[in-house]
Amino acid sequence: MGKGKHASDSGFDFDLSGIPFKQIFLGILAIAILFGIGFGGFHLVKKITSNKPEKENTEQVVDEKGLIKTLEGFDVLGKIKIDELNIDTYILDSIDDKALKVAAGKINGNKLNEEGNFSVIGHNYDNIFAKLLEIEKGKIITVIDPKLNETKYEVKDVYAVEPDDLKPLLDVEDKTVLTLITCETTASTRLVVVCEKVDESQVEETKVENTVE
Repeated sequence: MGKGKHASDSGFDFDLSGIPFKQIFLGILAIAILFGIGFGGFHLVKKITSNKPEKENTEQVVDEKGLIKTLEGFDVLGKIKIDELNIDTYILDSIDDKALKVAAGKINGNKLNEEGNFSVIGHNYDNIFAKLLEIEKGKIITVIDPKLNETKYEVKDVYAVEPDDLKPLLDVEDKTVLTLITCETTASTRLVVVCEKVDESQVEETKVENTVE
């Protein structure tokens, strides 16, 4: 299958019925609206919830000392790589439908690799998250920041949720979490992959201990 839409992908059409909006903080409320109207409506909600002007420049801006700065006119926050699954996609600072046709997009969270839940959503397109459906616990995901620094995350949980379940987007404390979300094969449920930042110092200590033994 070539790049483009996955054969089973019919969009993120989320049902908002029964969601207790008053119990969800303002940021998640905006996300709930996004999920409710599907990827096709991301652009409209983004304009309502942001004062930033719509990007018109679609040129790719290159930073010789790091990642490209923009892709199709959208700011690049980083890149996700999963070598075993041949996943190599940018993270854009947008959930505009145009952005999500070419890469994954940040939907919630603080800055990349900071404490909290950095949530990323992407279509199960061949060039984005199609292979994510094969991910397993314990696998390592590499996140590359704009300066080409690499941070490792370990997959801690993989599960499916209904379209109106927003709990995977909620923030966490005392941990640095990366949450990846895409459509499952039937497009009726969402695959959620929860990853936690690997403590590199502990990894090095383990290597040294293994070498001594």
